[in-house]
Amino acid sequence: MTPAARLSAAIDVVAEIETRRRPAADVLKDWGFAHRFAGSSDRAAIAGLVYDALRRKASSAWLMGEATPRATLIGMLRRERGLPTGEIAALCSGARFAPAPLTEAELGALERGTFAGAPARSGRARDARTSTRSGASTRSTASRSPSTRSAAGIAPSSTRSTSPRRTIPRPEAPVA
Repeated sequence: MTPAARLSAAIDVVAEIETRRRPAADVLKDWGFAHRFAGSSDRAAIAGLVYDALRRKASSAWLMGEATPRATLIGMLRRERGLPTGEIAALCSGARFAPAPLTEAELGALERGTFAGAPARSGRARDARTSTRSGASTRSTASRSPSTRSAAGIAPSSTRSTSPRRTIPRPEAPVA
């Protein structure tokens, strides 16, 4: 599968998760059964895209100005994976198996790419990172580096395969 086809499949999976209110693992498993042509590396890459999108759903929706599955995935590519607008536009070319081309509104949202005016983070994730128990601070899984919390055990694309196919890059782990 091409990277654009993987992105299109991830959009379909996220749409299925939202419309049927089913767990992501179940929807990904069903997608894999229904699409036998997809190899293990394709299924792993799609799972990585889906879990990254679900993890950054609120910030991706804010960035894109809407919370559709397509906007969530496109916003995640910009926010989480750091892809420039040109590469995202190339993935969304409208070619065979690729998502439809980016609209003017989507291009504008990607170009602006700001979180100015976004609501402050709240909830359990922030409280878990800042709370202390018996004098020792605790860390939630959300604050771990990408290498220690890689979705579905996916290694960064540079170590995964020697295939000449282009892959959607994963962010590198910060050096501590």
